[in-house]
Amino acid sequence: SLGVEAARLSGSIAGRELMENVDELYWELVCLQEKQTTLESALGLIEMLHRDATSALSAGLATEDVIEELDYQKNSLNSSKLQLRSGILLAKMNLYNTIGQKYSLIAAAASEEKPYIDSIKVHLPSESPQNPETYYCDPESIAACLEESRLLELQVQAGKLQKKMALGEALPQVAVGAGYSYGRFVGDARSNLTAFATIQVPLSGWWKTSSTLGRLQAEVEKAESERDYLRAQLELKVRKCYLDLTVCWDSYILALEAEDIARASFKRQEVSYEAGMVGASELAGARVKLRQEEDKRIEAESDYFKALHSWNELRKAANN
Repeated sequence: SLGVEAARLSGSIAGRELMENVDELYWELVCLQEKQTTLESALGLIEMLHRDATSALSAGLATEDVIEELDYQKNSLNSSKLQLRSGILLAKMNLYNTIGQKYSLIAAAASEEKPYIDSIKVHLPSESPQNPETYYCDPESIAACLEESRLLELQVQAGKLQKKMALGEALPQVAVGAGYSYGRFVGDARSNLTAFATIQVPLSGWWKTSSTLGRLQAEVEKAESERDYLRAQLELKVRKCYLDLTVCWDSYILALEAEDIARASFKRQEVSYEAGMVGASELAGARVKLRQEEDKRIEAESDYFKALHSWNELRKAANN
């Protein structure tokens, strides 16, 4: 019975770890897709500025240096686009292999059972990040209700049962029986009830059994000590999980503020560019800075959602 329950608990723990792995792969893919969106936006701006600069060069209003700078940035973005495309494809394959989703890398070889990998859409979550305080629960209560805590208790119970079994082998064994017979003869009827009992006292193996009991008792005490220590470690793990959540939230808020500052700066440069007060290179530089801050915000948001999923999985496991 203890073995069956332990197997069930181990299965639940393995399932939770698998879900955390799937969630991490999912957010890795989401992060790369969001970066691809920001890169496409930056590339579109560079191409627009390149066209404007080319027209200005033909009219004698720009120099070759501006064109070369824009060409450099365009090539750099195209190189990043190729690397990002490769990363997205690898992240998709990793995620789909983990969840058992079949796919085809070649569009011509795709079928209904194995669709083309780019035709499989990964939807973004609709919810916005919320303050960690929204999801807070007492870490000590969560740790006490987790499957790992119950497994530690089962380990102690199993040791105590093994000790009882060893003691039972050394105890006297009593057998009790009864028999009833009935006989009928001519003109006579007789009945007989017989009861018997036997006792077996195992004296020869008592020293060996005593040694075994001592060893098993030491193992029980060791299991109890390990249970108390690992429970404290488990509680520490739960506390760290929530601490990671708060740290990721703070990083996300900082990244969000930095993105807002970079976007405001880009907007000012855009207005100045349209008014002819700054050149294309200044506007392109502001867009590069904005893209860098957007990428940092995307990474911070993904890290927060991954930490939130780990925390929610612990809460869910404790409630079950």
